[in-house]
Parts: sequence; structure tokens; C-alpha cells
Amino acid sequence: NELLVNPSTKPYFAKVDQKHVKEQLVDQFCELLNGPCKYTGKSMMASHSGLGIKKHEFNALVETLRNSMSRMNISVRSQNILLAKLAPMHKDVIEK
Repeated sequence: NELLVNPSTKPYFAKVDQKHVKEQLVDQFCELLNGPCKYTGKSMMASHSGLGIKKHEFNALVETLRNSMSRMNISVRSQNILLAKLAPMHKDVIEK
């Protein structure tokens, strides 16, 4: 998992339930893309509050997501559609 290797993201993912995080991301992405899924997890603000996430750490996560989608042969257009839907969430995640 790239998030556990990258020094910018590792502190935020090393001690969490990886399976749960993946399930939550899949549901959230699916709902954002008008799929049949329903995201029932915490809000982005509630789940990231107090973590002190900086802009470069957030950007490292976005880059990891983009790399993962590229490895899965997801088109750049499709990647950009998802990233555009996720972008407004940065204000609820970045604290510093």
C-alpha cells in the first residue's frame, strides 16, 4: 500500500484498519460517481479533525490515488472526474 510507504501519508494510515478505510473509500467514490453505493461513514471534517493534515500531505494522498488509478488503466478523463468531485473536500481535511 503506497499510503503506508510514503512518509507524508504513513502517519495517518499506519495505525488504522486498512480494510475499513478501503471499504469507506470505495463507498464514497461510488456514491460521488452516482453509483448504487451509499456512503454512511463520518463526514470528511469529522474523520480528519484534529489530525493536523498539511497541504503537502493531502497532495501526497491525491498523487497516490492518481498513481493507483493509472496502474488500473483508468483513463485520465475518468481520473479527473473523480478528482474534481473530491477536490472540494480539501477544506474539510487540511488544517495547516
